[in-house]
Amino acid sequence: MKLGIGISMFPWTTAEIGPAAARIATAADEAGLDSLWVMDHFLQIRLTGLPPESPMPEAYATLGFLGGLTKRIKLGACVTSVAYRHPGVLVKTVTALDVMTGGRAIFGVGAGAPWNIAPDVARRRESLPRPASVTCCTHPAGPGTMPPSTRLRPSCPTCTPSSPRPADGTIVSARGVPTKGRLAAFGAALAGSAVLGAVAGLIWAAVAPRALLQEVGHGEAQVVNTETSAFIAADGLFCLITVAAGLITGLAGYRLLVRRAGWTAAAGLIIGAVGAVLLALWTGENVGLGSYNHLLAVSAPGTFFSSSLSLGAKSVLVFWPGLTSLVILLSEYGGHDLRSVD
Repeated sequence: MKLGIGISMFPWTTAEIGPAAARIATAADEAGLDSLWVMDHFLQIRLTGLPPESPMPEAYATLGFLGGLTKRIKLGACVTSVAYRHPGVLVKTVTALDVMTGGRAIFGVGAGAPWNIAPDVARRRESLPRPASVTCCTHPAGPGTMPPSTRLRPSCPTCTPSSPRPADGTIVSARGVPTKGRLAAFGAALAGSAVLGAVAGLIWAAVAPRALLQEVGHGEAQVVNTETSAFIAADGLFCLITVAAGLITGLAGYRLLVRRAGWTAAAGLIIGAVGAVLLALWTGENVGLGSYNHLLAVSAPGTFFSSSLSLGAKSVLVFWPGLTSLVILLSEYGGHDLRSVD
């Protein structure tokens, strides 16, 4: 069994923090404890019973200070928040600590405290592969030279020059998703959009008003009320349906696909939205078209029947893919300027 110790509180004056932490670290090192840990927070957490404004030194500056005073005890942050530092800065900090202390650094990284304000936990989890993907390559001693206890497994592509992919043969995207997974997300985006397009077309066909026609001759009919609002109402309903579908595609697609598979899924959603709106138009205009053509061909003069659907304002076709693209962009970049605070 291995025992470690954590310094989670610094209930001393500014002048006493350094000496007090030093005494704890050197005593733990001399007593034979396996590891020494500090927390990675901007402010003190409520679980300690102390107010947020209580002292909370930066984790890796503290570990560097304590590492210079100890000889054998391992050093780590429990646990490093991926949201606090640029991945390159984080990796450089940890690997420098590891080298300067003779391989004693332990790199544990996570999404951070769930009560952080921003970014949201899901976005922080997406960021986890970024520092991990470069840790092995940026070790000061050179690619592939990190100690076995901290080196990533499998080795990253840079550390395996003979292969353009990780050692296990899997091609990985920037978000840590294998290529097969990204292609599956692309296909799911297209399929989901197609289903939604067909449903949207059926809804339009079911609820849109149709103008009343009267047969005036063989194969000829005219609108009974030339001032009817049916055509405008049908166009308006199609517009509302495509706006709602665009928002649904963007929000659901981002949450279920883009956050996991990145821009491959986003491309599938946008392409799928273009196809979906065209499918919705085709479906709506063709539902009941056979009956309309039959009545027009066989009805006697003076017979009344409803017209088929036809979209007059073709410009509304841009709403579905346009809103899908806008929602994805806002979801991806809208919160990037926020910073998490404990």
